[in-house]
Amino acid sequence: RQMCKETGPVVRFNKAIAVGFVENPQKAIDALLEIKGLENNQYYQSALGDFYYKLNDPKNARQHYEKAIKLTRSKAEWKLIWDKIEKIV
Repeated sequence: RQMCKETGPVVRFNKAIAVGFVENPQKAIDALLEIKGLENNQYYQSALGDFYYKLNDPKNARQHYEKAIKLTRSKAEWKLIWDKIEKIV
């Protein structure tokens, strides 16, 4: 069975996350920022926040966490993201 040459944004998102763990946070950010269609997804914004945080970039980390917190409807996820925002000095 031949695989489709184009992959959807969710597949690209998962690949970018893996790249961040295997290679480095900057490569994950670069890959995430190339993905179109997930800008209003709390997991996408939270992942960007996580990788910026790992790069010691609190301004960008906070910005993406704040976007993520506005997009989530889950109280548990809201609390998790809020805890990450509070850790930023």
